[in-house]
Amino acid sequence: MTISRDSLIRKICTASLQGSLGLFIGAGFSKEMLGDDASYNWKQLLEKCCEKLNVNLESKDWDQPLQTVGSKIEAIAKQQSQYEVDYSLLKLAASKIVAVFPEGMDKDKKDLWVEYFNKMKPAWITTTNYDHIIEYLLGGKALTLLPKNYFVYSSDVIPVYHLHGSFIDPDGIVIANEDYVHLLRPGDYRQNRLPFLLKENTVVMVGYELNDFNVITAVDWANNVYTNTTDGFDSSLIQIRYVENNPQTEPYEEREGLLVLETDSITTLFGEICEILVDMEEKYNNAGETASQLMATFTDLDNVKTTIDELSSQRCDFVRSLYSKLINLAQLGHKYLWDGFVSYCRHVMSAEDEHSLGPFLNFSACEHETFLLVEIMKIIGEEKDAYPVMQIPESFIVFLCGRLNHVAFYFDFSGRQIRGTAWNATNLWKDNLEKISQELIERMKHYCNSDDSSVRFAKHALNI
Repeated sequence: MTISRDSLIRKICTASLQGSLGLFIGAGFSKEMLGDDASYNWKQLLEKCCEKLNVNLESKDWDQPLQTVGSKIEAIAKQQSQYEVDYSLLKLAASKIVAVFPEGMDKDKKDLWVEYFNKMKPAWITTTNYDHIIEYLLGGKALTLLPKNYFVYSSDVIPVYHLHGSFIDPDGIVIANEDYVHLLRPGDYRQNRLPFLLKENTVVMVGYELNDFNVITAVDWANNVYTNTTDGFDSSLIQIRYVENNPQTEPYEEREGLLVLETDSITTLFGEICEILVDMEEKYNNAGETASQLMATFTDLDNVKTTIDELSSQRCDFVRSLYSKLINLAQLGHKYLWDGFVSYCRHVMSAEDEHSLGPFLNFSACEHETFLLVEIMKIIGEEKDAYPVMQIPESFIVFLCGRLNHVAFYFDFSGRQIRGTAWNATNLWKDNLEKISQELIERMKHYCNSDDSSVRFAKHALNI
């Protein structure tokens, strides 16, 4: 996948505005906030634990996977202990080391990140960190979740899920082989939940390298096992990677579909993201006023009839312009406008004569309504890249089926130009049927192919 820096940042901002942004935070974030002397990566933490427990490892021991190193430290510490204990000495030591008093962090940087979190409004945060720096920055909005808790969504809090445990519950910390064995069990809640979080959201990894077995497995499941997709909604995995010297300006794709954006300052990059987010949010808020005006156009029936009279020859162009405005605003969250559009289209189609398709058939009116129906359906197909057909509300699909059934009652399905049928309207429909999006036709067929006889004429028109 090739994507520009601006597009990637806007992808993050869009997820934030849609409420589908998740943050996956690792030890690099704590280093960013506390500095190298007060925070540690996994290896550094194990080295500190060795010092605290008076455990001396040979240099070759450090060549093993770090979870194996953790198991060895635990075994040696218990051998050296004067007492037999039923808890993990390594986990207890680690929990004390990471329990850093956060008031010592740089105030300006702290204030910046408080502001960033307030602006970005992540739906959730998952972290492999044992510390609670994130909760400190979030303040009252933070909801700490430990491995023994289940994941929750709530509009008034930001859940912070400690995937590998927390210093407030040393027994739940994941740090050695034995812990990963438990974590990778088929029925483990964390391991089952994580792929869905990655699959269903745009996830930004901050201060985290993709090197934990359980996280790598979750990414693989999200990308290669759960291959479900939903039109119009995106789920991306983005890693903000710290590179001290000469970071690449443009993002690039790495393993497992991971999009990487390099930076020499996580704080500066998030400042850039938030600037763009504020601009996008302002446009979103301004769109609310435009949406109100458009809804007024849809619902003011006198205005609808006046507009139709004035734009009789350009009626479809006018409907096209309204549809374009509708889908642009719907993508910004104003999907309620579809209800107004249904009402508007219904009145547009019957504007010439409310009784044109009554006992005394007005053939030109039937042809004109068929023309409008065809044009609206073609517009939907032409704009399907901007607004996927599958996202069009059921209420509008039902409306289209109903209007098609209404005019198709007068179609000449025999092809013999039977008197009393609308020949021109029939030919108009047949000539344009293949020009209508097949996705839209298929959605309409789901209703028209039912046993309900009330749409039997639309069923004929769709060749069911």
